Amino acid sequence: MRDAVFIGMCLAAAVLLLFLRNGKVTLIAILTVPAALAATILLLKVLHGSFNIMTLGAWLRRWASSLMMRSSWSSTSSAACARAPKRGTRSCGTLR
Repeated sequence: MRDAVFIGMCLAAAVLLLFLRNGKVTLIAILTVPAALAATILLLKVLHGSFNIMTLGAWLRRWASSLMMRSSWSSTSSAACARAPKRGTRSCGTLR
């Protein structure tokens, strides 16, 4: 796994450097990728989770849905709620 991460970082850095021609952005990406991966592994270890796609996808979906529920841009006006198309469809953040 270490080799795959290293190769991925090198390829990402090469693409960033090639297209953006900015060493600062490339350096930030090179430092951010291992930090994010280390934080994810540490969090999974603390919460006794496994490192697989299903676990990470479920956590991401739960995190994104909680963000959408809390944000002000996801709520709509009561007039839009009254125009809900059908029963059983998602509208105004609730299931009708």
